[in-house]
Amino acid sequence: MLIRGLPESPITGVVLRNLSLGAEANHSVAAVECVDGHVASASGVEFDGKPWAISTQCKSDDDTAGPLSVKDFGATGLGVVDDSASIQRAIDAAQDNSTRGGAGPIMGRAVYFPSGTYLVNTTLTVATTHGNIRRPVRLFGDGMLQSKLVAGAEIDAVIRFAGTPVPATPDTITSDHIIESLQVSAAGLANYSVAAAAITRSQVRFSMFVDARVAGLLLGSGWINEVLECYFKGNLVGLHLDSAINSVNVVDGNFENNYGVGIIVNSGAMVRIEGSEFESQGGPAILAQNVRGLTLRSNCTPIDAVRQVRAVSADARCARRL
Repeated sequence: MLIRGLPESPITGVVLRNLSLGAEANHSVAAVECVDGHVASASGVEFDGKPWAISTQCKSDDDTAGPLSVKDFGATGLGVVDDSASIQRAIDAAQDNSTRGGAGPIMGRAVYFPSGTYLVNTTLTVATTHGNIRRPVRLFGDGMLQSKLVAGAEIDAVIRFAGTPVPATPDTITSDHIIESLQVSAAGLANYSVAAAAITRSQVRFSMFVDARVAGLLLGSGWINEVLECYFKGNLVGLHLDSAINSVNVVDGNFENNYGVGIIVNSGAMVRIEGSEFESQGGPAILAQNVRGLTLRSNCTPIDAVRQVRAVSADARCARRL
């Protein structure tokens, strides 16, 4: 039997009654799944009225004991020393698939950025997962105002997810990644804060993307991606959904003072933008072209802030909800 818990949702007070587990079942230990290397707490579990001891070990054949802190790989987080090489070593270690002989897709270890400012002078690369060569990863910090990655030189992107955009197939695309609770600043030096030319089944949440020459966040040639509660400021384009992207949800975003466009959707299908606020863009809040199934719902935008091949009706209020 597997009792599954998440780090943020520990298992407590579970009662199992009138269960037959078979003659060979070990009633003293329950299997608790490791999630990002964390052990789910499972105190107070009973089996037919008797206490059931829970293993506190998080054992794994690939030693996924917990998140990898970039500071354990030499990153300083002081904002004055180039931390690129140290962070890249952490990402490479998290994606290492050698112990499984290429079998997957199994999530790699999470990469943790403790509070601090990490100077990045060389683009950080998350290797492609196609062919199960490398594992998907979760990059996370202590919050978008606490854990910051900042470009310190003219580079293409602070973080780039490798993948081949054309043709976008399961064999050429990277997948199943998470970015969470980070600020990624291009600092007016990088073209992109984060760029993924071909990505699928991935999620970006509770993060900030600022001061990019081209776009704060680029997602292209993929499907089933989500951008949740993210903040975009000071970019030419806040969010660029490009090159036949499909089934994307952008929810509760904040787009402020992007000097070009808040969101560009350049070809795709089933794109939903909902509950997002747009303030003081240099151009339109949303620019969409060649999109099938664009859904705009409960977004706060200035009048005439949305442009697409087929116009969206506007009302006369100073702020409008679509």
